[in-house]
Amino acid sequence: MILDTNERFTVLRPDNLQGWLKERTSGIGASELASILGLNKYCTPLQYFAKKQNEIECATAGVEIEEAQSDECLWGHLHEPLIAEQFAAATGCKVDPDSAGDWLAVYNANPILRVSPDRLFIDRDTGEICNLEIKTVENELITKAEDLHLSWYIQVQYQMHVLGITTTYIAVLCKGCHLRYFKVPYNAEIAEDAIKKGLEFWEKYIKTNTAPEDVAPQYEGENAAVANEKCINLIKQVKETDEQIKALKEDSDKLKEEIRAYFGDAEKLTYFGDTVATYKNSTRRTFDKNMLFVAHPELVAEQEQFTKESETRTLLIKLK
Repeated sequence: MILDTNERFTVLRPDNLQGWLKERTSGIGASELASILGLNKYCTPLQYFAKKQNEIECATAGVEIEEAQSDECLWGHLHEPLIAEQFAAATGCKVDPDSAGDWLAVYNANPILRVSPDRLFIDRDTGEICNLEIKTVENELITKAEDLHLSWYIQVQYQMHVLGITTTYIAVLCKGCHLRYFKVPYNAEIAEDAIKKGLEFWEKYIKTNTAPEDVAPQYEGENAAVANEKCINLIKQVKETDEQIKALKEDSDKLKEEIRAYFGDAEKLTYFGDTVATYKNSTRRTFDKNMLFVAHPELVAEQEQFTKESETRTLLIKLK
């Protein structure tokens, strides 16, 4: 491999996936740092804590660690070799085949820091050893570096810090057929600050087996916040309540239709002299702005001065 054990880090190559998962329980993986910082929309700090403690308990007891993967993660992992191959073809850079697979680079100065890059490659123009992070997204078309997920940015900064390299390319397969790749330079200030917070989390919560608070959502990008587990439960309750209201409304409409049949031509129903329901015709007058403008087109230009603008914020539930 073009990068191997040196004075900065030690390369570990476990025999199998279980060995790799067990090694990860001894520290913070690159993808885990974003979760600790509250920047991973798929995993809050509390969820990360619970998952990590479970993995540590399994490793200690010699029990197999279950690696739960979503369909998106599974297919993303399966696409990695093809994306790496296409990246090499598009850039002319040589991707190191020995850098594939489940291995770890453990930071010698603090073994809690351990990362597993997707691939390493040699830049065709500079001869520099670079990091390659591979991602897949189904519903986005990323066209510029500013659109990269903040969680990815933190992940590669952490990787570069441990590896001691200065350049990462993030290759993203968008919507199954659009390959985009973006150069991300190392930023020592951001990397060191994120790692410091990660180590503080490890010392305070993981080592003491003390659950963190279910923190408020953190921003994952412009106008996007990350929901925590409590928020998701609230959304689910709203969905269930709305469905109940819809069902009750349909029942109510059916009952009202049956009641209307009792009126005939009458306008009210009585029971022992008391009025229990009415069913009357009503007339409503509305102002037709379009008809006014047809009759008086000269008023169209003047309508702006009589227009009042107001802003509302509408909550729409998107959870499926």
